[in-house]
Amino acid sequence: MGENKLENQTLILKQTSGIRPRVKVKGSVLREELNRAIWNPRWLFLLLIAGFIVVLGSYNWSQKAPHPVNWLMLQLYFGHYQMLAPFLAAIPFTDSFVNDRDQGYGRLILQRAPYKKYLRGKAIAIFVSGGLSLCLVLLLMLGINALGGADWASRVFVSNGSQASPAGPFGFLYALNPLFYFGYILILNFFLGGSFALVGLALSVMVGNRYVGIVGPVVITQLWSFLVQRTRTLTQLADPLESLMPWYGVYESAESAMLPAQIVQVCILSLGSLLLFFLLTRQGRNRY
Repeated sequence: MGENKLENQTLILKQTSGIRPRVKVKGSVLREELNRAIWNPRWLFLLLIAGFIVVLGSYNWSQKAPHPVNWLMLQLYFGHYQMLAPFLAAIPFTDSFVNDRDQGYGRLILQRAPYKKYLRGKAIAIFVSGGLSLCLVLLLMLGINALGGADWASRVFVSNGSQASPAGPFGFLYALNPLFYFGYILILNFFLGGSFALVGLALSVMVGNRYVGIVGPVVITQLWSFLVQRTRTLTQLADPLESLMPWYGVYESAESAMLPAQIVQVCILSLGSLLLFFLLTRQGRNRY
């Protein structure tokens, strides 16, 4: 009798332990989120906007610079790239968290992955997508400019100001090779684009609307830029939109402070948005 009772208890334990099987995570959540961020049709929309900036910038400033990088720099300024950049960064993937929640896709992910891993993977993928979106626009514009009669050997710097070389950090790279300076611009725009995308993520979760995540970064950055321009206590160093194109509008006395300012801007925007995002989603697992 004792042996039969022990066997029955063992069988019951095996059965009850199988009621809620532990689901193993297949692959990496981060890898899946990055795939979703990169392989989606929204990137095609960026092609259209890149072409629009090229056409508008070329129309507003007809004095074509000989080197494609210098011509791109002029097109960015006169094509209103500063205003469009936060929107471009938010297009690919910023609204995906709220979209997953509303469409029920988040539930499927959480059946095989821990909630915290999902949040981390989502935040990283959105940052990367925002940075890559701005880099893609810049590379497309450079490619378009290279189609014409480009002078890759030229080191002449054409500007709408009085500068003989690009102002701001790493301006000396232009004299060595404008492509070196373009590399700095790519890196800078990648980090600023990622931070803009995280701002959109935090706003979309706070309001609970996916469209706020796309439009919100534009509204926030434009309001802040307006405040900087009209407040004596704030300088251009406090405006991340000015950092997108550091070769314009930088006073010589502030050049040495611009690189630290760019690093601080990225840290404040990114870390502040991540803190808000994780606070808002801390108790949000049950909403899936």
